[in-house]
Amino acid sequence: MLGTTLLWYFPSKCKVGARGFRESSRFREVSPQSRRAGPPRRHAVILLITPLLLSMVRPRIVVWFRSDLRLHDNPLLAQCLANKGEKEVLPCYIFDERVFGPTTALGNEKTGAYRAKFITESVMDLRSRLRNIGSDLFVGIGKPEELLPKLASEHQPGSSVKGGPSTLFLSQQHVTSEELRVDKAVRRALPAGTALLKTMPSGSLYAREDMPFRLDLVDMPDVFTPFRNKVEAKCTVPSPLAPPPKGSLPLPSADTLPTPSETFGFDAMPSEKALGLPPGSLSAPPDPRGVLPFQGGETAALARLKHYIWDGDCLKDYFETRNGMLGPDYSSKFAPWLAQGCLSPRTVAQECARYEEQRVKNKSTYWLIFELIWCEVLNHE
Repeated sequence: MLGTTLLWYFPSKCKVGARGFRESSRFREVSPQSRRAGPPRRHAVILLITPLLLSMVRPRIVVWFRSDLRLHDNPLLAQCLANKGEKEVLPCYIFDERVFGPTTALGNEKTGAYRAKFITESVMDLRSRLRNIGSDLFVGIGKPEELLPKLASEHQPGSSVKGGPSTLFLSQQHVTSEELRVDKAVRRALPAGTALLKTMPSGSLYAREDMPFRLDLVDMPDVFTPFRNKVEAKCTVPSPLAPPPKGSLPLPSADTLPTPSETFGFDAMPSEKALGLPPGSLSAPPDPRGVLPFQGGETAALARLKHYIWDGDCLKDYFETRNGMLGPDYSSKFAPWLAQGCLSPRTVAQECARYEEQRVKNKSTYWLIFELIWCEVLNHE
């Protein structure tokens, strides 16, 4: 048989990893000379390992987190769970060196110390929450188009469940020029035929397919009020997606991943120098003049949501107090967490609706949704 490997099978333990069968005390390739000599043990059984059997490996899904640093209401993770059957899921985040450190053409920092600290805290919190459900977060510092291809499985085409690429990269869909250039560079860099990048909307208030516009949004109104009138009349806010349960994101085996280092691995995190920041920036305490410490991460985001709507009972007064200047609770302060995707707007909308059912419904409870619709139109422009 063309392409067939002859192995002897022995009744002792065999090791099977994500790379396929490995030589062990149970499986050993047989040379032509030893074939003529006969089996080395009396009760050996010959197995024919064909290319078809060797291709029966777990497909890999690499979840490339970007501005969606959360487990709750995350379409990328829901897509992983929807892929039934055997699979391995590798969550990852790349600190793109072009976002940290360099300045703009006008000499301004692209990412200042406070924002860099917030993002780093958010990534660390995401890693912690993934570990709590039996997964982890592979972090890299560099350019996505140089690092992501290293996370692709080494299996051959056809090793996925449906005969497609052996590695599927899932990422949040972006509409702005710099992010689209990165997407294009990543697609060029991925090994042809064995890896594919698929982007998905993540972090929207409304589902794209439910909006009363073409999917490419070319007919979307250019100003806010016509947009709001149309989506409020034709759309409903979908319920948030549940976070993945424990054990639902099985990691690849360690020997199929790049050798861990300080800048690429499950324990990697960037230093201030790597991010172009002054020493001590990432460990600096919050500015005492701030009304909140603004700790990055999904954990802090959900705690703020609970405090503002339920514990502080602030939502009922939002319309009257939202333009205040002093104090932690005159407005929601959700913006930093929404911007990094630590908090889903659909989760905020769901909590507002629950508050209206259980406590009070008034102009203030609607106005917070009104502000989320402003975010929605800006995210699509």
